[in-house]
Amino acid sequence: MNNSTKTIVSLLLTIVCLSSFSQESSKTNAELKVFSNFRKWGFSITPTIYAKGKTTKNYGTTNLNTKSMYSFQAGVERYFWNTKKWSANVGLKIGLAPFSNHYFHLKSEDTPSDFSNYDGSSDVGFSQPYIIVPINIEYKKKIADKKYFNLNLGVNINVGISSRDDSVTRFISELPNDVTEIREIFAYYLLTPEGAQYSATFSTGVYFVLKKCLVKTNILYNKNFKNLWEGEYQFGNLFVSEPTRGDYTVSGDYIGLSTTIFFKKRTKNKKRKIK
Repeated sequence: MNNSTKTIVSLLLTIVCLSSFSQESSKTNAELKVFSNFRKWGFSITPTIYAKGKTTKNYGTTNLNTKSMYSFQAGVERYFWNTKKWSANVGLKIGLAPFSNHYFHLKSEDTPSDFSNYDGSSDVGFSQPYIIVPINIEYKKKIADKKYFNLNLGVNINVGISSRDDSVTRFISELPNDVTEIREIFAYYLLTPEGAQYSATFSTGVYFVLKKCLVKTNILYNKNFKNLWEGEYQFGNLFVSEPTRGDYTVSGDYIGLSTTIFFKKRTKNKKRKIK
């Protein structure tokens, strides 16, 4: 992690700490008193769309086209001072880091006759699951009956994506040459940068106060401080066209739609004694 990244992370963590100490010690905002009826632990699910991989062709004529990648996160979040306008929250989530979503077209003379004009495409390729630790500060304001606007700013600590020297992620496209032989025509060779990854997050949305739960729906944007995947792609073993090789990177930036549910606290029923 470079010096600028360390500065950004330190600044955001400092803001979180300062916001916690700036809360009023005894007075609870009347508009937000309803939040005390719900648990401070929430369960969240977040479908995400990652930015497409970037390609830089070094040589060759075959083109690799990339598309946005879909993924998913789920976990728990713990909220502090949730009855205040300014609050904080931390969490623990599991995510999946996608590395590819692509398509390419091969010339008919590059493939066997029964595979003329071959079109190659892939579903999103996933690496191993990874752990996300989000740390956020939040601003809340009532905007309508049982509806509250929220704005979140923070950092994510992403653990478990880092690679060793021997952990290469490969994706292979193959064509049958005859009954006994398979030719490898396309592959990725990808690594992740060393160490944990950090990202900045921004989200905004609305709390909905329901009868049995509190629901928070937010649109979020995540900006990685370093690339999620780095490596190269290759085309080869084609009948006519020369081999193609290029650099390939996935930034790890994404947008998402998160839903977090906080269940209502149980109220103890007091039984009257009959004299």
